[in-house]
Amino acid sequence: GGNAEDFLAWFRRMGLGPNELAALAPYLYEDPQKGIDIVRQDGTCSRLLDVYETQRILGKRAPGPAVTIIKNLKQATDNCITGGALSIAP
Repeated sequence: GGNAEDFLAWFRRMGLGPNELAALAPYLYEDPQKGIDIVRQDGTCSRLLDVYETQRILGKRAPGPAVTIIKNLKQATDNCITGGALSIAP
């Protein structure tokens, strides 16, 4: 299971917040839309998802913070969590 509040609480324990949660929403579940729908329950995340979607549509010209956040999170999780981020999912 999981809802936006659960994910935000989990991300905050890792020192992250709504920006990162919105950026990673499509990767939370095998079905990208499921993650987006759940994260959209939070107002802040919903606005951020709209921003990221706009940036994605604009393409390479505006990779935006989402790309950096995903790269940084992947490096962080690879460095400190055996098995990657999914092994500590709530």
